[in-house]
Amino acid sequence: VTGTDNNGCSNTALVSVPVTTPLAPTTTDVSISVGASVPALVATNGTNYTWYDATGVTVLSTTASYTTTVTSATPSVTKYQVSNTINGCESTKSIVTLTVSSCTVTAPTVDSTTMTLCSGDAFRTFTASGTNITWYDGTTTSIGTTYKPSHAGDFYVSQTNTCEGPKTKVTVTLNALPAVSALANPTVICIGSTSVISASGASTYNWNNALGTGKSFIVSPATTTVYSVTGTDTKGCKNIATATVTVNQLPIIVITASPSTVCLGASTTIVTSGASSYTWDNAVASVSTSMSPLKSTVYSVTGTDVNGCKNVSSTSVTVNSLPTITISTPQSICVGGAAIITASGA
Repeated sequence: VTGTDNNGCSNTALVSVPVTTPLAPTTTDVSISVGASVPALVATNGTNYTWYDATGVTVLSTTASYTTTVTSATPSVTKYQVSNTINGCESTKSIVTLTVSSCTVTAPTVDSTTMTLCSGDAFRTFTASGTNITWYDGTTTSIGTTYKPSHAGDFYVSQTNTCEGPKTKVTVTLNALPAVSALANPTVICIGSTSVISASGASTYNWNNALGTGKSFIVSPATTTVYSVTGTDTKGCKNIATATVTVNQLPIIVITASPSTVCLGASTTIVTSGASSYTWDNAVASVSTSMSPLKSTVYSVTGTDVNGCKNVSSTSVTVNSLPTITISTPQSICVGGAAIITASGA
């Protein structure tokens, strides 16, 4: 400044005025994917910060960092401004852009998306390929590439790389076992007789006892036998059923004739044992009977025991004919005389 006094004399003096020009703060744009956590926005290289909305008018915060209210639920682009103030002087505003991008992470691949089991089978393990694998079973989560379910239903698996990608669904189906039944008709037989064994409740059947495949078989076991059949339904599930055929032995019939050799006109007693009831030929109908056959005869009896099993036995009675006796006719004699009589044929 130059000053002049009343005498017309002039002189000059100088003064310095400091000018504060604060620098705009340093910022970094932020980009995240949908679903990721939203970080705080940060400004550096300043002293007193002021955060504004996109218009640069509305003050949002006066701290070095600002936690935005924007969520990452959907894609969006939001701009903010921030300034630096020193000695009451505000710098120009720096612009910060927060970008929420669509997630580009793909769904993980799984070794199999289905598991079909029959009741009683062991659950197998699924294996997924990807980064940061998460399995979902309803509200329960499991971390890791492998997952072994414990029940039937739908399960989901995702991978995360800055954001969680779409989920892959896997389905576990648990099929009930077929209600296989086996029947023997009749269930009790006498040795040498037959029974029909049959199965139902499945689509195909495989029998043990070397019978092979088939729905029914005619069997004639020598002893009581349990037949086992494995039935398989259209879903490949198997179940087992059994049918028992009880085999009763035939009664041992004993028949005797006493005596076994008689003379014509004499009688013999025929006795039988070993069963509960008897059916004779030759019109005999009791356990013991006396017979006087006219010729050598074979007596046969069918004995039936308490199980209804029958057996046959027989005995022979030999009949000897009576001898033919002849006597010679004596000559006439006088009283007191003797005659010779001769017999033959025996």
